[in-house]
Amino acid sequence: MPSLPTELSPRIRISLLFLSLLMLPMAHGQKTKKVTQVRIEGLTGLTEKEVLERLGGRLDFITSRPPSRSRADDADFLVSRVLEKEGYSDIKISWKIPADRKSIILRTRTGPRLTIDKVSIAGVSEEEEKIISQYFTGKSLLGTSAKTPYLENKTVEAEKSAVTYLKAQGYWKASGKLAPPTIHSSTRTVDLEFQAKPGPLHTITSITQAGTLPPELHKLPKRLLLYHGRSATASNLREIQEGANAQLREQGYQFGKTSLEAVHKNGKTELILTLKPGEQYNFRKNEIIGPPDMDIARVQTLFERWKGDPYDQDRVKKLRTSLLGSGAFDSLNIERTIDKENRAIDLTLQLKEGKQRGISYYLGAGSFEGAIIGASYYDRNFLSKLYNLNIALEYSAIGFLGEVSVTDPFLFGYDLRARPRAFALTRTFDEYFKFETGFGLTLSYDLSPNQTLQADAQLSYATVLAEGLPDEALGQTDYALT
Repeated sequence: MPSLPTELSPRIRISLLFLSLLMLPMAHGQKTKKVTQVRIEGLTGLTEKEVLERLGGRLDFITSRPPSRSRADDADFLVSRVLEKEGYSDIKISWKIPADRKSIILRTRTGPRLTIDKVSIAGVSEEEEKIISQYFTGKSLLGTSAKTPYLENKTVEAEKSAVTYLKAQGYWKASGKLAPPTIHSSTRTVDLEFQAKPGPLHTITSITQAGTLPPELHKLPKRLLLYHGRSATASNLREIQEGANAQLREQGYQFGKTSLEAVHKNGKTELILTLKPGEQYNFRKNEIIGPPDMDIARVQTLFERWKGDPYDQDRVKKLRTSLLGSGAFDSLNIERTIDKENRAIDLTLQLKEGKQRGISYYLGAGSFEGAIIGASYYDRNFLSKLYNLNIALEYSAIGFLGEVSVTDPFLFGYDLRARPRAFALTRTFDEYFKFETGFGLTLSYDLSPNQTLQADAQLSYATVLAEGLPDEALGQTDYALT
């Protein structure tokens, strides 16, 4: 009796994976059927195609229905707005609906169109010149390749924005003046000149704390000292106030308020930070509402660890984001109940389970590996414990890789991610074959929204077999790797 093959050949494995890919459903987008064509005549400087591209989907309501007087008026209005924003003056548009009633024809007549050519900025550094000039030039509505239209009201707004920018950089006595525009009638272009007077750069010399300082915020005065001597930029002032607000919330003063008053004089900025903490609230209990077959014990545990602690809304939002990021839930709504008499806050969570399981495929190529084809199976709520199971198989021109991993996003009930994994791989080279199997562990913790601390460990065992290479040339054929 012939024996059955114990291993699929590489060619069979690739064929099976390609068949799986061919069986995937394919979605086809549907476009809105066009009934009426909008034509624009008499344009100068811009083409019909450019204007229609700028209008985009806003014409769909008109083009997907038969032409009428009201829809022609709508098309007139939309095109007029585009031409106006592109710097045209004295815009007049008349429309016509041909006898075949298949189109709306817009006939345009406009005055000259002026565009901005040169912008000169004086009185500031070269770097600030580039930034301020962008307030005047910006981007044309038709993209970066088109010239920026000259609109008088927009240049007035840009003048104010430029002064606001300088103040935000710490030049609180800054001013600026836009000279009358230089108009070149032959080229229909405009040159602008802005004279900036930034004045002195202000430095924070003192921060006085007023109001009531809760005992839990005893480190706040020391933190405020770190800002002494810094530039009085809008960013630094905002950071001082927002930092005080965050500390109040962290300690349960959810309805506390702060205000920051700044006095700018002779290049010096004196600040007065006023605290109105209000009452301190503690987290009392939480209730979770979800589908009957959902195991909510793990989610319940994550919230119960805060019972009796000062209520921190930011911490609750962060946990909600982490739970949604796990992929186990389609939505997670949190309702807050405030008990002012007992200074306590209760939470009600409404969970909607998302798509937990699925299969994905991928194709690729590498200069060393050659063609790569792979598939993976995932379960975003494995064992109903919020574990993320992933089983991946990959085949390339030099071998095969299989990996199984399980990620626990809340190890021991903390915001610590653990990802144990096991893997096996083969590599076929010109004159030898390598088989390796092992396991690894990755631990990671978010120190801040932009910083993550991560530790990795791995142990594997490899075996090398000759396939044309003399055995004595292989060296050690069995060895461990860490």
